[in-house]
Amino acid sequence: RFLEKIALDSEVSIEINLLPEQKSSINGVLPSVFFQIYITGDFVNILKFSERMEFGDYLIMVNSMTIKKVSKNQDAPSSPSGKVDAEFLVEIMNK
Repeated sequence: RFLEKIALDSEVSIEINLLPEQKSSINGVLPSVFFQIYITGDFVNILKFSERMEFGDYLIMVNSMTIKKVSKNQDAPSSPSGKVDAEFLVEIMNK
């Protein structure tokens, strides 16, 4: 529920997939779980989501992040806002 709450607070839609067990990127010091997270929303809100995830209650490592614009309007000026899709591959360490 942690990630869903952050998504709701950040005003983005989210889909979370649990990934098969993988080797931890920090040499197995802590047991960890891997998730693939798909998000759609305004670029600024996705940045809010990633910041809230980073400073949340869990130790989270973002292993990769991809952001792409959903649609491009040729007449619109370039700006950091607009609807985008984002994909995060995250590792959440268990206590």
